[in-house]
Amino acid sequence: MASEIKREQYLVVFPWAGGTAASFIYWHSCFSRLFVVEYAGHGARMREMLPLAMTELLSDVQLQIEKNIPEGSELILFGHSMGGMVAAEIAVALEKNRKYSLKAVCLSSVIFPRVAIQDSAIAEVVLCDKNSASYLNRIAPVERGQDIADQLDFVLRQDLDLISRHAWKIAFSTLPVPVYYFYGEQDTLLAGQNLEQWKACIPNQQIQAFSGGHFYLEDAYNREKLVHIINKMLQER
Repeated sequence: MASEIKREQYLVVFPWAGGTAASFIYWHSCFSRLFVVEYAGHGARMREMLPLAMTELLSDVQLQIEKNIPEGSELILFGHSMGGMVAAEIAVALEKNRKYSLKAVCLSSVIFPRVAIQDSAIAEVVLCDKNSASYLNRIAPVERGQDIADQLDFVLRQDLDLISRHAWKIAFSTLPVPVYYFYGEQDTLLAGQNLEQWKACIPNQQIQAFSGGHFYLEDAYNREKLVHIINKMLQER
């Protein structure tokens, strides 16, 4: 009997709205094969044009994956907030083209697609979440008392606009791989209907709560716990 071919495993990470690949710099020491997506117009690609539509962003992301990860590799996708929405869409695209073996999709602090939340509410959480200090240091300084729209970094506002205009059609319960959901217990964006929607389509054992808000993963203890969970997934066969 022929021996089973061992596939290389990669964790592919998708940053939040306004986030960059540098937001996950700590993770490089935690995973042997890690690829963090850099959206056009963000971080190291800041001189490039920002995507005008989510479909444009998704096409660019898929191209990045194909350029940086060997075909046939086994992938776990992890996306935080907007990044989780991108990860889910990319999961569907990767399943269609069959160039990679998808192992799991991890969604973190993702607002359920059919729950309407105003951009201003999302922005307020991003700016005020007590666990987001290290992220806020990476965007424009905020003056207390300014109007919320004026406080936002331009890239963040553009990303929020992409989210609001995209018609999300993902049926998370029908993805052909396990879907895991991670969230902060004090995240005001995920209260009530939002969290109940996730619990209705993802098994309870695949939902993990952390102490903290929308940016719970910026807390050192939570980050270590999250890294441990994902590494355990990578080790499972």
